[in-house]
Amino acid sequence: MRSAGRLGSMMLAAVLALSVPRWSGAQSFEFHAPPSATDARTPAVMRDLAERLLPVYQEADPDRYLANLSVLQLTAGDYSAAAESRESLHERRRRADAGRPVGRGRVLDLYARAKTIEADRREPFADAFGQAYQEMFSKLNDHDAFMLSGWLSANPQDSQESFDRLLDEQRSKDIVNQQEAETLLSAFVQFEAYHALAPLVGSLDEADGARRYAETEITVKVPGRGSIGATVVRPKTVSTPLPALLELGIDRPTVSAKESAAHGYVGVFADLRRRQAGAVPFVVGGDHSVALPVMRALCKAHGPLAVEEILHVQVTDLDRHVRHRQRLDLGVGAAFQEPGPDLGHSCSQADASTIFLAMESNASMVA
Repeated sequence: MRSAGRLGSMMLAAVLALSVPRWSGAQSFEFHAPPSATDARTPAVMRDLAERLLPVYQEADPDRYLANLSVLQLTAGDYSAAAESRESLHERRRRADAGRPVGRGRVLDLYARAKTIEADRREPFADAFGQAYQEMFSKLNDHDAFMLSGWLSANPQDSQESFDRLLDEQRSKDIVNQQEAETLLSAFVQFEAYHALAPLVGSLDEADGARRYAETEITVKVPGRGSIGATVVRPKTVSTPLPALLELGIDRPTVSAKESAAHGYVGVFADLRRRQAGAVPFVVGGDHSVALPVMRALCKAHGPLAVEEILHVQVTDLDRHVRHRQRLDLGVGAAFQEPGPDLGHSCSQADASTIFLAMESNASMVA
């Protein structure tokens, strides 16, 4: 889930400032900002603000009304009402959201459901969240489950810093208008949700992944060159042949094998650090006109190099990419042995690609 976690952090950071609800209203409310998001007094201060705002809250747009109402209800501690508001919003948007990736709002759906189970059944929050997780993930396909897992794995520090910044902006004031109050409450709920869920997600995601995917460790034999260890991940629900996305690297994959499987491919990541005998890997990234002088310098110092190029490709572009492949002439001249196979390089040579090199006395090809 490391890739999913990185993916979730980047997405969360990108939308925090843009997706905070903006509600109408001209009323003002007394508000004294607590010292920080983690201060013991913060939940009570924010709950008081939500309880004063709830009776006067109005919004003409039904979708925004339900989304914003659920934030107020969660902050005020009316969890069952919040869960109902979230479910009503989901039902209203079912047709409009059909075919779209799962959004960050589903995190609040899960949080509201878990808080409701905790309150109604008097169960520990960890157990309540486990039940809510199973209820939701059992209804999701592989792609949506992977996306939601990424949202859940986002760094909770992002939401804490966002809420702290808002508190700092209000610190010199003792009055907030309605829009400021609602922005604060939305950021507070995001902070509360991510900090409550973060310690619990890992084991649940691991179990869900084991249910969805078959993961195999294999050894790829390279004639006369030893072997390379690789991880293969494919969806369990498909038994017919699938297209494969192969990446050769020396650290973490650009696209995780599990992410490839979530999109309906067989994901394969071959790790050069697990290579038995043979070459020492190097990586040169960027435009080929930049990489070529570095490669020539390595040739002068170490002799002939084997060349293998792996394209960094977004999974969303993979279908197009698989259909249209173009052989790339590196133009390396006599300084190199024959290049290795170009694995589906796109027409744009300026795209950030990675060239894997291996120093070997009589190298001709890697993998």
